Amino acid sequence: MCSIGICLTQFDPNAGTPENTSWTIRLLTILDKAFPSGVWDRPIFVGSTEPTDAPNADAARALASGDYDSLLVGAPDRPSDLYRASQIPRPAPAVLLRSSEPFQPENFVVPGYPPIARLARIEGAVVVTLQIDGNGRVTDTQFESGHPMLRPTVTNAVREWTFSKEAADRRIKVTFDFKTNCPSKTR
Repeated sequence: MCSIGICLTQFDPNAGTPENTSWTIRLLTILDKAFPSGVWDRPIFVGSTEPTDAPNADAARALASGDYDSLLVGAPDRPSDLYRASQIPRPAPAVLLRSSEPFQPENFVVPGYPPIARLARIEGAVVVTLQIDGNGRVTDTQFESGHPMLRPTVTNAVREWTFSKEAADRRIKVTFDFKTNCPSKTR
C-alpha cells in the first residue's frame, strides 16, 4: 500500500483533473503534511479530548478549531464536527436477559455481542426455548425469533447455563435484548 506522499507524486492535480478529485488531492496533501509518518499507518484522529504537545497536537488543534472546514464546503459534515465526535467514547453494547420462564438459571453466562452485528447495528429481542435435562443442563435450543447473526452467541452462552433440579426435563422460554446503544444520526 502506498503512502499519501507517494500517491500524490504520481498524480498531477493541474492536468485537467475533475474539480472534486483536485479538491481531494489538496485535502490529502494537507493531511499528509500534518501527519508525516503517513495517514495509512495510523488513524488521522488521534489523541485525547484535550490536545497535548505531541507532534500532531497542532494539526489536532487546527482540525478541532475548524481550520480545515473551508476545504469541505457543502459536505454533510464539517471536519471539526467529525473530529470532536471522534473524541467521545462509544457507548458499550448491552445484552440483557429480559426473561427466563418458568425458571431462572442458577449459573448464568451472558451472551457476547457479535462484532459484525454491532458494526451492522443489528439489535433487538432474541427469543429461544431451552430443553433442560435431568441434571439441569441445556440439551436443545429452539429459536422463536431474533436476528440470525445474534443466535449463535446465544446458543454458545446457554450451553453453559445450569438450572435447579426442579427444572429437570422442562422447557424454558428465554428472551434476550441486544442493544448497540449507538445514537441515531440526526440532522
